[in-house]
Amino acid sequence: MLNSKRGLGKVWMVIVILVVFTTGAYIWEQSFVPSIDFDYPSLAWKTYSNPYYNIRYPYDWLLNSSKAIPANEYESSIVAFVKENHKFEVYIPSAYSPSICLFEGDSPYTIAGEASTVKIIGDYIEVKSSLNTFRRPVNSKPVDGRTNEQVFLICQKEKNTNFFTTSNIHFSVPINYNSNLVSQMDEILKTFEDK
Repeated sequence: MLNSKRGLGKVWMVIVILVVFTTGAYIWEQSFVPSIDFDYPSLAWKTYSNPYYNIRYPYDWLLNSSKAIPANEYESSIVAFVKENHKFEVYIPSAYSPSICLFEGDSPYTIAGEASTVKIIGDYIEVKSSLNTFRRPVNSKPVDGRTNEQVFLICQKEKNTNFFTTSNIHFSVPINYNSNLVSQMDEILKTFEDK
């Protein structure tokens, strides 16, 4: 009977050691798993590049570049990064004449010419990339004729001026959008570099 108690004690000792070792290994492994929040590790980003611009995006966003390079000069180019019905779109039309974005507190646009203006009411967020400065309203606006989608208009600072113009970039989001995904779009915007 004494030997069977010693044998049983050794079995329990081995089980305790295995549990401690397994728990420690699990905790150590979890410390190296990348975060799924928008603070992505730099290796978790992919790069998209075409003749017009470079942009980086998180690994869990889908790239749709099927219309990236137009078949002829009269067609537009569209590249989209998509996650859960949230779309970061770069749209380059065949012909483009940007409008001046006027945010609350901006000086009036008084330069002679035929530039149209877009008044943007309310607070805005400023996002800086290595080459550009962008602004977007805090609140999105509905899209005409669509009941389930709205957009964040993106304005880009013109080089050597204090004015912002409408950009070829916008965020399309559902009516009940996820603010964390919009923050991720801002992070993607920080990587945009036009050529």
